Amino acid sequence: MKHLFFHCKFAKAVWNLAPISIPLDSSHFQSFLSTLSISKTWTCLPPTGVSNGPLFPWVCWTIRKTRNYCLFEERQFSPEETISKAIKEAREWQQAQHPTKTIQRRSNLSYPSVTNPNVITCFADGAWCKDACIGGAGWIFIGNEGTELHRGQAAERFVSSPLMAEAMAIRSALNYALDHGIANLKLHSDAQDLIRVINTQEQSKEIYGLLFDIFTLASMFESISFHFIPRSKNLLADSLAKNAKEILVASMPDMGPTV
Repeated sequence: MKHLFFHCKFAKAVWNLAPISIPLDSSHFQSFLSTLSISKTWTCLPPTGVSNGPLFPWVCWTIRKTRNYCLFEERQFSPEETISKAIKEAREWQQAQHPTKTIQRRSNLSYPSVTNPNVITCFADGAWCKDACIGGAGWIFIGNEGTELHRGQAAERFVSSPLMAEAMAIRSALNYALDHGIANLKLHSDAQDLIRVINTQEQSKEIYGLLFDIFTLASMFESISFHFIPRSKNLLADSLAKNAKEILVASMPDMGPTV
């Protein structure tokens, strides 16, 4: 992953053209996730029109699409064309966050369908405590023979809604999958509205930062798909999410048991 997005000759040329206020040397980028975090402090230079929004995920996304065009359609794009496309995508995303555009549909983002027989299935769920503004996340990974491969849970503070907790859970599951070398993923969640937003690439002001991370992380997989399932089919992930939430709530002063 580091070679594709940061260290190969083409990627270095693209990053050298990025209109960032500080000098960038992509050969020094240590990992995707750490650089994604650091990039939130970067400022894009005018007149790109994205000075108030992130550029890093869109550069990675466009490098990935450029590579796929080359491999599967034999279409070549220069570093200059690639960075221009990334800036255009970033600007469109930022403009869609304007208060007069609460939700706007995007149609130019797509994920490859899952056809790999070695695809891993993930069940993810979120839980929310309104009083403490805490969100819990739980996830389970199942192999193609039906055996459990991994499970995990996490909790975060400053989570303002159930939708945000569900989005946090999916982001956490994608991070976990990438950290464990999973390349082909089929993710299940009982958050129907969130799955619809992800699959139609809508933009929700409430969770646009989390959606941005989800879209970017999704582009790192060889194949990925997102599916809604009933809550009755997601009980184990739900239990993990609630447990993680309760542990964090219990560690806070003046907070009793929550639902």
